[in-house]
Amino acid sequence: MNLAEYKTYLKSSEAKFYYTNKVKNKRKYFFEKFGKKFFLRYFRWRYFFTKKPSLFHIEYKVTTICTLKCKECCHYTPYFENNIKQVPFEKFKIELDKLLKSVDLLYALDLIGGETLLSQDLPKMVKYAQSKHQIKHVNITTNATLLPSDELIKVLKNNKKTIVWISNYSANESLKPKLKIKELVEIFDKNNILYSVSDFENETMPPWEKPPLVLSPGEAKNNFTKTKDCRIHNCHTYANGILYLCPLQFYMLFGKHGYKAENDETVNIMKANPKDVTKSLLAFYNKENFDFCHYCKLPSPEMFIETAEQLEEVK
Repeated sequence: MNLAEYKTYLKSSEAKFYYTNKVKNKRKYFFEKFGKKFFLRYFRWRYFFTKKPSLFHIEYKVTTICTLKCKECCHYTPYFENNIKQVPFEKFKIELDKLLKSVDLLYALDLIGGETLLSQDLPKMVKYAQSKHQIKHVNITTNATLLPSDELIKVLKNNKKTIVWISNYSANESLKPKLKIKELVEIFDKNNILYSVSDFENETMPPWEKPPLVLSPGEAKNNFTKTKDCRIHNCHTYANGILYLCPLQFYMLFGKHGYKAENDETVNIMKANPKDVTKSLLAFYNKENFDFCHYCKLPSPEMFIETAEQLEEVK
């Protein structure tokens, strides 16, 4: 990929989202302070000298186990046949180090689940990611059903590189007794921990939208889906040393049976040398349409549904 092709990625919706998605009073890096144009030029300049891509974000799966069973989960978490119970810290370290050898910068590393706070090694993971100069922001997502451990609070305290994104599902009355929004906010305020509440109840976030329908391999033969039309196609998932296009591709290839992807529609970070991984990443991020997307049938635009409707009562 030449510089002109890399500019396509810099102008993508993913780049725009991560530039504009800020948290008030969050520390900015110098290249963020001079506006959007300089922000994008900065990454272009770095590519010119390093010949390595700077990725705007990846979502690293620390577990596929969750404390909720959301019927319309956009990650299909309740439906996994195979699961990652918990990623050990050493595995996380190896996989992250291998990825960082093949890229210039990673603007945001998102640690997600399942429910992220279920991971016992999460404090070690966060601390290690915070120590990497290539990583500019570390994000943690939680559904607010659990409170952070004392060890995690210590790692997050007074750290301007890390944000906790709290999904507030209080719009679902049946979940209100299980949610610990107030407790989390009190803990984070007391310890000077950066956080943001995605509040679906007070409409500071859009209502829940129905996720794509996963088709069987047989059904997919008669379906055509454009990658760019899917709202989660930029949610690149990194798990088991493989970079997937989105959480649904990960669900089908790892958590389900019977699905296959072309070699250029995932990137195996662990099985190649850094230079080859870099080439694969550049091709992956510049690929306009993925045949794998035919396994998904997109819902009607703005098909809103009940927030976090549960498959069954969560005990």
